[in-house]
Order: sequence, then structure tokens, then C-alpha cells
Amino acid sequence: METLWVRWFGVMPGHQWGIKKACLPKIGFIPDTSDAFGFLDPSLMLHACHLIPAFAEGHTDSLLPCGPSIARENGDLDNWTVYYIDM
Repeated sequence: METLWVRWFGVMPGHQWGIKKACLPKIGFIPDTSDAFGFLDPSLMLHACHLIPAFAEGHTDSLLPCGPSIARENGDLDNWTVYYIDM
């Protein structure tokens, strides 16, 4: 059986977005204290999405405070706090 290991995103609470608001949707990684990781059937996966780091929001290490992780690339110790979903 093929499975896919994923790290979940969550919608940013209170962020209003849409054409009328002239804002893109914002998402961020959910904290590792909840179900931040999981498995998924690969046939249910979205195969491509363009995420733009919200540079003004900065970095955080509080979402995955466990030090180096396979969830981060190149030995990074932090993540962007928020991402925009490009539409």
C-alpha cells in the first residue's frame, strides 16, 4: 500500500480574503502539539500549489520546536510563519 507522509497546514484564523477584499488566502503550519503530521492516500493529494511566504510575518521556531527535522529542508531550524496561496 502506498502512503504519503504529510505535514498539515491550517487556515489563518480571522484573515479575510477574496477578490472583493483584494487579499490572497493565508495558511500556516499547525503546531506540533496537535496532529501536525499524518499519512494520506497519494491519490487524494493535491499535486501542485504555489505558496508564497508572507515575508513581513517573519520566521518562527515555535511550530516545530524539536530541533532538526525531516520536515525541514537543508537543516533549517525555523519556518516561515505564514504563507499566501497564490491564485
